[in-house]
Amino acid sequence: MRKKEKSFQIYTIFYDAIPYFMSGFCHPYIVSIWKDFFTASARHTYCYISISKQSNIELEVFLKHENLSQGSHRKVLTMGSDINKEIEHKLLYQEQLDTFKNLDNFFLIVGSLEKRKGHDVLLESLEHLKISESIIVIGRPGYDGNRIGYEIVHHPDYGKRLFLIDDCPDNLLQIAYSRCCAVILPSRAEGFGLPLIEAAMKGKKIIANDIPIFREVANDYSLQVQFYAKNCPKSLANAITLTSKEQNNIIEPKFSMLKSIPTWRDSAKSMLEILDELR
Repeated sequence: MRKKEKSFQIYTIFYDAIPYFMSGFCHPYIVSIWKDFFTASARHTYCYISISKQSNIELEVFLKHENLSQGSHRKVLTMGSDINKEIEHKLLYQEQLDTFKNLDNFFLIVGSLEKRKGHDVLLESLEHLKISESIIVIGRPGYDGNRIGYEIVHHPDYGKRLFLIDDCPDNLLQIAYSRCCAVILPSRAEGFGLPLIEAAMKGKKIIANDIPIFREVANDYSLQVQFYAKNCPKSLANAITLTSKEQNNIIEPKFSMLKSIPTWRDSAKSMLEILDELR
């Protein structure tokens, strides 16, 4: 909130409308309070700040569906990322390091364990895969995450070519990004999709579900992304197989591209610019 003279201006940051349009991916309580909050706040919000153009589109549709005030300002925040190039091993437990001891050139999936992240598509794709590389899933349990974790660790390939790290410190995540051959993003819905940017900053090849937000980020930052048919296990398996057969799995990031990918400092600057523009 920003105080102006004797009144206040309310700025509402809008991440996504997943609880509204894809309620099956969220806990019923979240669905309820999400709608109640944004319905009540619509009358008072001076400016909505969305984290992507796609989330801004979802905002507009939500407001129209609910016949809510659409007179407030709309802005899109520049989202950032910071991936450290120097990796500290000393703060890691040996058993965590052992996870990667004999693994190199693996495929990596980063994201919380929950319905919308598409882990089921990944598991089904394994039936069509004949590759030598392993697949490592990193993510803490989210909504229905315990069930998803159970399905992963009880999969026939688990411990052979499929692995799960559900409590991953930042330093270990750095190691994972550094050693993987490609990053897979099977998510069905996102407000932004930070692992896509993190993978690009590490110069890694990216395999992504063909959803609008991933297309937006790839286009905005001129990223090389291999899209597979939306939510299709066979198409994902084909994309993984194709990447596996390629000799060079590292994309050397161009200096100009790296400069164009915002950091969290750039995000803070973007927020200040929005506030200054509208005060």
